[in-house]
Amino acid sequence: MNKAVSPGIFLCLLIAALFCFSASARAGGETTVETFADGSRIETTMEIGYTFYDPDDPNPGTDEWYHESTDRDIKRTLTRIYYDADNHADWKAVLSATFRVGVLRARCTNYETKFKIYDDAWRRPETNVVFEANTCAATFTFRCFAGGVAVKTVETTLQMTCDRKGNVTTDAPKESLSLTALRQWLRALRNRLQLLFRFF
Repeated sequence: MNKAVSPGIFLCLLIAALFCFSASARAGGETTVETFADGSRIETTMEIGYTFYDPDDPNPGTDEWYHESTDRDIKRTLTRIYYDADNHADWKAVLSATFRVGVLRARCTNYETKFKIYDDAWRRPETNVVFEANTCAATFTFRCFAGGVAVKTVETTLQMTCDRKGNVTTDAPKESLSLTALRQWLRALRNRLQLLFRFF
């Protein structure tokens, strides 16, 4: 005998399904893939919050998230994994950054970098971080060795920029108005005003 599902039970199931979908979409992030001529590739994912991973975890895809953002603080983590031509993960680079959103602009207030080596042929990377205004960028330089000689070098930069609305992207920051440009604009305005007032 077929029994109809009561509206209350159906509503509960629908809400549970929507919640699970929302959590899955939030945890999954958006992944972009860059493929190289030798068959290797780099996969980059941005997540909400900070990532914390077990250094002994053999699977790079099981990181657990997250510290949620507060009302004014935006926290994002950018993860980049390098796969060789045989589809083996060789290393992972991670940049986490906190942005404080203000009325007129956002600024980077804190950052953290991490890395993980999966293939012993690769060595600990050189890391250089620059954070200023609303941008944080970390450059990792990984080198692969064979017989004590570096046979491959991969330099990768993880970069995040936050706008005043709290939107975080991996795009390069837009050029801001410099003091020199502002002086030139004010000088041109003054000249135009002087020409205008000559007729009065």
